[in-house]
Amino acid sequence: MTPSDDRSKGARRERFRAPGRTVGVAAVLCLLLGALPAASQKNAPQQAAPKTAAANVALSFNDFHPLTATVDYLQKIAAAHPGITELVEIARSAGNRPIYVLVVSNMKTGTTIDRLVPLRHPRTPAVTNVIAMKSYQGKPGQWIDGGVHGNERVGTEACLYIIDKLVSGYGADADITRLVDDNAFYIAPIVNPDVFAAVSDGKPAARDAAAEANGNFPEGWWKDDNTPGGTGDYPSSAPEARAVLEFFTTHTNILLVQSFGANGTTTFRPFARWPESRLDPRDVAVLDRVIGKKYLELVGETVPASWNTPVAEQPAGERGQPPQQAAPGRGRGGTPPVGGTPPVGGTPPVGTELQLGAPGAPGAPQAGQRRPAAVEQARAWRSPYNSERQAPSGYGVFLDWAYGQFGAYAMSTQLPDAQRDTLAKVCETAWQFERFKATLLPRLEITGATAKVLYTTNQATRAVATPEADAVVVKKTGAPGRYKVVQVTATIENMGTLPTGVARAPQLRGNREDVIWLIGDNVTFLEGSRWLRLGLLQGTAPLPGAGREAAAPGVAGRGGGRGGGGRGGAAAGLALAQLRQQPPSEAPAVSQTGNRRTISWLVAVEGDAPLKLALTSQRGGTKVKDLAIQ
Repeated sequence: MTPSDDRSKGARRERFRAPGRTVGVAAVLCLLLGALPAASQKNAPQQAAPKTAAANVALSFNDFHPLTATVDYLQKIAAAHPGITELVEIARSAGNRPIYVLVVSNMKTGTTIDRLVPLRHPRTPAVTNVIAMKSYQGKPGQWIDGGVHGNERVGTEACLYIIDKLVSGYGADADITRLVDDNAFYIAPIVNPDVFAAVSDGKPAARDAAAEANGNFPEGWWKDDNTPGGTGDYPSSAPEARAVLEFFTTHTNILLVQSFGANGTTTFRPFARWPESRLDPRDVAVLDRVIGKKYLELVGETVPASWNTPVAEQPAGERGQPPQQAAPGRGRGGTPPVGGTPPVGGTPPVGTELQLGAPGAPGAPQAGQRRPAAVEQARAWRSPYNSERQAPSGYGVFLDWAYGQFGAYAMSTQLPDAQRDTLAKVCETAWQFERFKATLLPRLEITGATAKVLYTTNQATRAVATPEADAVVVKKTGAPGRYKVVQVTATIENMGTLPTGVARAPQLRGNREDVIWLIGDNVTFLEGSRWLRLGLLQGTAPLPGAGREAAAPGVAGRGGGRGGGGRGGAAAGLALAQLRQQPPSEAPAVSQTGNRRTISWLVAVEGDAPLKLALTSQRGGTKVKDLAIQ
């Protein structure tokens, strides 16, 4: 949660291509709900979730589970593991069947910013039923679903298998235990229970019924000629589609999205209507070099050679403009690929072998422009964009909402249409893929923090802090007393592999930059402000230009200054009494990049008021640290 109260709407849209075949399913990330004010709390040490006597719930994978058995298993798991699971009925289907999401996370760990900071933009007229966030909403989130086409049952089996591995491995496997403690898994085994029930009973499911929820998401519901192209009476008229939309709207901590379908050993990644030349190279690197590479290894396919080469830092032109010439010795043959949205300030870097669209298409080469080599793609790892026809491979396939609006890495894995004797093997591969992806999630830490008293005074109205060259001088007026002028310094890092959002996330509606708060009673900010904008914290994965772009494009530099810590704001040089009457109008941005930030404030603290740092990210989680004033 940050001080903004913007709202956005999101959608997903897919096309049912043929009976027994799907291409992708998407999910939506929007704004997290406003939260009730809550008192500041001390950091509790991380606690392991308790085990119960009924911890083991048997589940075999030598046959497909019908609807009743699947629901029974989910209910038994939630009852047996209350410390690490919560079964949530997110809606009812058109046939009045419950749609369940099983949350798997240590319920005793994690915190959320609404427990530390009161709601800053309450609704008018006042609304008294704003729901407080659950602790797991303050952790990085991973969504996994199956059964969007209810007749593709292998996806449901993959979800059940993953649940079984997570709950049985908690406390027995150190790596799984850490993943459940630190992250939140949202698993929806059956999104379309009505069709699933018919198939479970051996009844045929009509093609339209199987596709109803799948094609009812708002994005792409209207065709390019402004005629309706989706299913249902209007976008989100199907309760199944609306349920998923509402869940993602209220759980904006989801960074990874996975939907399991049937028929094929293929994973489709997003951006169906865009050629690769329109994508940010950092996101292409995440999907191909990090996630895609692992998928190919799991299914036994060769990884394209370019995915294993060092990440290139080549200059590129803006979309639709001739690219700049690559520097000598950089890139393949000196041919500069065209990148996506160029970063602000500095040379726009891109990765290797990005593909241009056809002449006249968005992102296509202009007159006199040279076409770079086509992107390498393995058979089992596909972009829905059709490189042969230079056009999207089917309407409604993983539309650009997954990248352009909501800031998540989303994909659809089409599992083989497994038989009983191969079902467990297929599910094991799906589990290994999701387990690997969970290890990539952001891991934010406040790695160092100090609060040093520079001076004390009883004359608050006469204490003045003035920037001089590379230092801040506190004019010593009055006798030492109850006002402490304190310099606070903090170092924060993202130690996870992935950044806290896709490359353009801070500029997208409903997405917010990472933020750090300095919280305390009776605190006056001489320099800096109560919260500082951090842009996106990059991860440890080597991505093109990850440490060179502006942290907050379009706003970087406001309030930035010495030490990159928001110093030098309008408040500097004012007396404490004046500062109380003239608080900063907005939080400054920190002009730093990469996965590390060093932040500093100058504050006046009355008495012995304690201080607390709260680092919060929509998808990177929330971490809190108490400060001892020295």
